[in-house]
Amino acid sequence: MVFILWIGGFVLPAQVAWAMDAVEDIEKIKQAAEAYLHELYKNAPYPVKVRIDALDPRLRLASCGQSLNVETKDATRRQGRLFLSIKCAGPKPWRIFVPVTLESNIHVVKTRRVIVRGKIIESDDLQLVKMSLSQLPASYYSDLRRVVGQQARRLIDVDRVITSMYLKPPYLIKQGQRVTVIALLDGIKVQSAGVALKSVEKGQTVSVRNVTSGRIIEGIAIHPGVVEVKP
Repeated sequence: MVFILWIGGFVLPAQVAWAMDAVEDIEKIKQAAEAYLHELYKNAPYPVKVRIDALDPRLRLASCGQSLNVETKDATRRQGRLFLSIKCAGPKPWRIFVPVTLESNIHVVKTRRVIVRGKIIESDDLQLVKMSLSQLPASYYSDLRRVVGQQARRLIDVDRVITSMYLKPPYLIKQGQRVTVIALLDGIKVQSAGVALKSVEKGQTVSVRNVTSGRIIEGIAIHPGVVEVKP
């Protein structure tokens, strides 16, 4: 006979054991859930705190007699609510859904002081702070090395989580910098000296004034202090 059970906020059909039937041990159900979650998160890049909602002690499911099958559709989730499907495929099959609460605290990069627009970010500008994953915006950083050396796209306030929206690559060439201009003429590489007329990032076009002739040409910033002129 199939009855409707209320488990952890879900209504679902399950095979219920009568008073004289063998009953599945609730502790066994919990242990199956714990074992599954341990395997799921043992290789996570940061610790995941897991809390399984208590099962109703009045729950009487028919004894399965075999290993329980545990799965979830949200195996990549590391924060918030997760729902486990725990199923018995024995002679008296049943299935329940058990809610789990997940919490992850990780180290993230935050500003130690105000960083002005255009500044090349240094290690002293930053700090690593442990925060809950639920509090973090998208595209945060947890490695200082990925932020140091980047340029502030805008003013960044103190104690602010650094995200990709605040950063851009540093200038490869700065305005007024003396540069080497490389050009290929009839298969021959020709070099000359010039002065960059603006600051640019790698791959951007920059105007350069030749220090000898005063002629202004345009090229592509390819390396620090190096501009390539296409024929």
